Amino acid sequence: MIEVQITEKIRAEVRASMPHGALRGSVTKGERNEIGYLGEKIFELTYPQAQRANSYDYDFVINHNRIDVKTSMVRYQPKGHFTNHVYAFNTAQSCDLYVFCQIFHDLTKGWIIGYCKKSDFFDTAVFYKAGQPAINNKDFIYKGDSYTIRNSELIQINKK
Repeated sequence: MIEVQITEKIRAEVRASMPHGALRGSVTKGERNEIGYLGEKIFELTYPQAQRANSYDYDFVINHNRIDVKTSMVRYQPKGHFTNHVYAFNTAQSCDLYVFCQIFHDLTKGWIIGYCKKSDFFDTAVFYKAGQPAINNKDFIYKGDSYTIRNSELIQINKK
């Protein structure tokens, strides 16, 4: 897991560059756009060799791997039992790897948690229906049909 400090400069840059309103298929109706774009930004800052793709199917390319960055918000430093989500409507995206990031709720830091090959993801992930509470956090109710994977099940990523 790689921790990245998120400065006001980074937040301002993300806010200025991100589209406003709901993205196509947004379950949260655009409420969490900034979280998603911060995840992409910390990935881009950590891996400057990544080529931004700006495709619906993936966000970056490194060494011919098409990478889709998935980001969630957390209230505590990530632990192994924390989960990452891919909404069911996103499963048709044409990518090779999912990289999972988690952003602290006050937007001051984020973590690149790890990755999973898309071809392996569905063998490990657990499916939840919209409206169902999470097993490890009864206060969290899934807003859309989702596949989840724990941090501990991801391949650790190294800073290069």
